[in-house]
Amino acid sequence: IVIEQFEEYIKVNKKLPTDLLNNLKSSTDPVKISDLISVNLGISLEQKQELLELNDPEKRLDKIYSYLLSEIDSFQVEKKIKGRVKRQMEKTQKEYYLNEQMKAIQKELGEMDDAPNEIDELQNRIATAKMSDEAIDKANSELNKLKMMSPMSAEASVVRSYIEWLVGVPWAKRSKVKHDIKRAQLVLDQDHYGLEEVKDRILEYLAVQKRVRKLKGPVLCLVGPPGVGKTSLGESIARSTNRKFVRMALGGVRDEAE
Repeated sequence: IVIEQFEEYIKVNKKLPTDLLNNLKSSTDPVKISDLISVNLGISLEQKQELLELNDPEKRLDKIYSYLLSEIDSFQVEKKIKGRVKRQMEKTQKEYYLNEQMKAIQKELGEMDDAPNEIDELQNRIATAKMSDEAIDKANSELNKLKMMSPMSAEASVVRSYIEWLVGVPWAKRSKVKHDIKRAQLVLDQDHYGLEEVKDRILEYLAVQKRVRKLKGPVLCLVGPPGVGKTSLGESIARSTNRKFVRMALGGVRDEAE
């Protein structure tokens, strides 16, 4: 069994000559077998000394067997790691080669004239947009995809538009909000006749927001059929608090998830 295990050890350890097996198989002396194997094992001096101190050949062979199992496991793990690293390096080299090849083809086709400037410009806009970490990761991921595409392709146009939309969002720009309840009431009364209950609820909300500053929880939601003043009330709230009004039409949306 020990000789069979040593044969497996020789298969994974390419540094050992295969003719060692012939010497082992031709011998029947357990002491000679243990000595020959222990000399060729990649174990420490302390472990080899421990083997020499074992006078019982059977115990020595048992110990050698355990060392062989450990060494074979180590070689197999090392082989797996080297294989994984090699595959990763091959993948990286392949991606680099394909990327350079695509650039060369695009250059020959005359498609690379504006592409580098465009990529650099988008990279600078991403860096200066003051986006959140998640948005930066997403933008850089899309930019890497854009680098690999032909600038004239339809997919590149979609990715480019998405990146421009991301960097165009005013991430760090905020309006200086005015918390003037009297002005808010004046603006609401000027813009809308009646609707006292709705206007009172809006003023209550603005008053709480003025006191708390950072209001977490409910938001204003105006519900009603078309033409009753929902949009114009929103415009009045924006004007009275010095906010910019943005209208987003969501016609046809029925599911909350949308």
